Amino acid sequence: MAAQNLTNLYSIYLNYKDNQKVVDLSKDYQEFNEQNLPKLKMYSRLKIRALGSIIKIHKESEEFEVNSAIVNFWFELRSEWIRCNTVNNYNMILTGTADDVSVVNSSFVAAMLEDIEKLISEEELSKINDIMVGVQNGMY
Repeated sequence: MAAQNLTNLYSIYLNYKDNQKVVDLSKDYQEFNEQNLPKLKMYSRLKIRALGSIIKIHKESEEFEVNSAIVNFWFELRSEWIRCNTVNNYNMILTGTADDVSVVNSSFVAAMLEDIEKLISEEELSKINDIMVGVQNGMY
């Protein structure tokens, strides 16, 4: 299973490596200012490199270590997604518009989250999602 999850992570990494996904997402957002593309690429490269580091570090790891790294990365991405959406929501309340960089960052993280979630069992995903909701709502 560990080898399979590493193979799956590597496939996800290759899907994001060229950074085209963030460019495509920016094109989908009509309000996006093209001058902000370098900011988006820098942000997404950090997440892509983090994913690459997980793969590199865990080449010889046991299954539980690989799965733990996947869950930890999920927590990181989910936290980023929550932060981006919070910024978007407050900008909408305060100014009536969302920050285009934050909106596309949020979309990028959501796409990556969706891919990572495929590597986590439904039972475990439900548990960790409950933890995140609890943290978000100040229950922990």
